[in-house]
Amino acid sequence: MKVSPGELGDLWLLACEDAGFKPNAEAVLYVVNGDADNGSPAIHIEPGSAVGADEEWPLRPNQVEDANSPIRRHSHRVAVRDFGSPRVALGRLRHELEHARQYERSAPLYRRMAAGRYALAREFELCEPPSRKGSGVLYNLLPFEEDANRAAARLTDIHFGPATESELTSTDAPLFRDDAAIEPDTLALRVLAFSALFPEGMAWVANKNKEPLNTLLLHFGDDAQLGWDLLYAKTEIRDYGRAALSQCPSESVIDSSPTPAVAWSPSKERIQEGKATAEAVLGAQRPPLRLN
Repeated sequence: MKVSPGELGDLWLLACEDAGFKPNAEAVLYVVNGDADNGSPAIHIEPGSAVGADEEWPLRPNQVEDANSPIRRHSHRVAVRDFGSPRVALGRLRHELEHARQYERSAPLYRRMAAGRYALAREFELCEPPSRKGSGVLYNLLPFEEDANRAAARLTDIHFGPATESELTSTDAPLFRDDAAIEPDTLALRVLAFSALFPEGMAWVANKNKEPLNTLLLHFGDDAQLGWDLLYAKTEIRDYGRAALSQCPSESVIDSSPTPAVAWSPSKERIQEGKATAEAVLGAQRPPLRLN
C-alpha cells in the first residue's frame, strides 16, 4: 500500500466528514493486508450483518471480533486494502461511504442493489461473449455505482485538484471521471430504468432469490411494478438491452483497442441510451411514482 497509515487515517476522517458520518462511531474502517488481485479493493458492510474472514478478505481475528462487537455491529464498516495513491484511497473511501448513505436512505433498496448487476451479468453470460476483459465499464453504469463514483470524483477533485490524464485512463478512472451532482431521490427510479433493459436477467435473479419478480420489485417502492409494466410494454426499451448484448466485442477488437474498456463502448452507449429513455418514461408519470 502506497499510503501510510497516518495519511489513510486523515483521508478517512475527510471522507467521513464529507459523507456525514461520525468516524469510528457511525462508520468504522478496517485495513486488510495484501493486494486486491482480481478482487475488490474496498467493501462496505451494512449495519447488523455478521463479519467473517475468508480467502478474499482475510481480516485478522481481532478485526473480526471488533467488527462483530455490540458497539460496532450496528455501524457501517468499511474494509480496504491496496491503494496505489492518496487520491485513489480517498476516492475508494468516499465511494464506499456513499453506499453507506444509500443504505441510510433506503435499506430495502440497498439490499437489492446487486439485482441489476446480476441481471446484466446473467444476460451477458447467456450471450457467451468471447472475453469479458474490460467489461467492468458496464458495471460502472449501475446507478448505485454511478452515484458512489460521483461522490468520489467530487471529493477527490476538491481535495487534490483535477485528475491527471494518466489517472483518467487508469483502472481507477471511474473514481475521478464524473463529478456530476448526485440526485438520491431519483436513485430507485434509475435502478428500475436500468433493470428494465434486462428483463430476462431480472427474472433469473428473482428465481435465484426464490421470490416472484413482483416481490423483488417491491423493494424498489410501492409503484415499482407499475413502472416495470410501463417499461416492459415499450419494446424499444428492451431493444436497447438486446443491442447492448449483441455488440459484445470480439477478442480481436478488445486486443486491438487502446484499452479493453474502449472496445465495450458500443454496448455502453446502448445501455446509456436505454437508461435515459426509460428514466424519461418513468419521470413523466403523473402523479409521480412512489419509489424508495
